[in-house]
Amino acid sequence: MTHRSYAYEQPVPLPHNERLEFLGDAVLGVIVSDLIYRRYPDAAEGAMVPLRASVVNNQQLAALAREMDLGPHILLGRGEELSGGRDKPSVLADTLEAVIGAAYLELGMEAVAEVLVPVFAELLADAVDRGTGYPKTALQETAVKDLRRKAHLPSGAVGARSRQAVRRSGLREGRALRNREWPQQEGGRAECRP
Repeated sequence: MTHRSYAYEQPVPLPHNERLEFLGDAVLGVIVSDLIYRRYPDAAEGAMVPLRASVVNNQQLAALAREMDLGPHILLGRGEELSGGRDKPSVLADTLEAVIGAAYLELGMEAVAEVLVPVFAELLADAVDRGTGYPKTALQETAVKDLRRKAHLPSGAVGARSRQAVRRSGLREGRALRNREWPQQEGGRAECRP
């Protein structure tokens, strides 16, 4: 697999992985989205998007690339090699996407899905078990760990009526994690300002 840093260091630039990365990213997105859609029929779009993001991201793809031992098979430029590029999450994730793109071109969607669906089904099940992709669930789980009590997410209006603000905070072990105010905008939406 040819990283662009290697391709551009050659006397005559070589083709590199970026186009395959683009294609592989799209193929992976379709496969995982379809898997979520079919496996979690009651999930709303607002839950499906973060769930997909919890398993299709640089860290997760890099971990899979490491399991496949892709690092030694990447042609890297001198600078990228010296900076530890073979183990950089972004380089590994991009390379895995390029492999997926190449497999799609050679073998088709069905063959690629046959390999990826079992892998990502397991990752998704783990993510759902951990509450990954659901910020409120993750906060509550963190708050109750070893405490065996619920976390509360209080909210309320503060300030003069004409300049109401919304206050949100999270609790962990009884202490506030964050306390911020957001001025109210038209329609009741809040504008974030730390």
